[in-house]
Amino acid sequence: MGSLSSFAKTTTDRMDWEALVNIVSGGMSDGVPERSRLFLDIGCGYGALSTAAAKKFGLVVGIDADLGQLESVPELLKGEMPQNLVLVRAFAEKLPFRPGQFHAVTCVQTLEHVGNPDAAIGQIRLMLAPGGRLFLSVPNRFTLRAEPHTNLRGIGYLPKWLAERYAAALGKAEEFRSLHFFSAGQVSALLRAHFGTSWRFIRSGCHHTALGRLAARAWGVAALSPLIANVVGDIEVIAWL
Repeated sequence: MGSLSSFAKTTTDRMDWEALVNIVSGGMSDGVPERSRLFLDIGCGYGALSTAAAKKFGLVVGIDADLGQLESVPELLKGEMPQNLVLVRAFAEKLPFRPGQFHAVTCVQTLEHVGNPDAAIGQIRLMLAPGGRLFLSVPNRFTLRAEPHTNLRGIGYLPKWLAERYAAALGKAEEFRSLHFFSAGQVSALLRAHFGTSWRFIRSGCHHTALGRLAARAWGVAALSPLIANVVGDIEVIAWL
């Protein structure tokens, strides 16, 4: 299975896409003018983040494995699809682009759907230009909120066989199928393998949920940040070359 955007799922979470674009584009020191930079949105879904990125980047490429979603984007944007936005059906584990050409890559709520997450992170690393940045977010398996795809609380704490039964018993077997659950430790291991030490956990402040706002406010408190990183909201990362 390739990358499948979670924007196809109904969740209570919303994000401030323009603020997220500012986060991933901020701090770049590659000397490339903003309007000459290329942006790759992996798991672009219905195009909300890609559309926001098109205001700041010269070219935005949105990829998704779901052809139906990609075909619906122009209609959903009601004739306001940016001219510098290109949509491509592709899989995160095998990106059909030349290495080293993207100045920013986002992978938002997508890695949990990818068949081989390690291969996907390796491909992202390969695609980044010198000085490029990645913003990655995945649901936290130990979050205090309901898991966003199944809307079930506590499912990430269970062994997989029991989680499968839990999801099936509550009519969520389809939503659970093929999902990867990530802890902060698992994400750390993936990123260390491909980015070394060039990454860090962040709180973007872009989530419009109670837990998201709480996490953003408390992130700067040294005594609380380890707890927040492990059990509150999503796992969010900035990585760079």
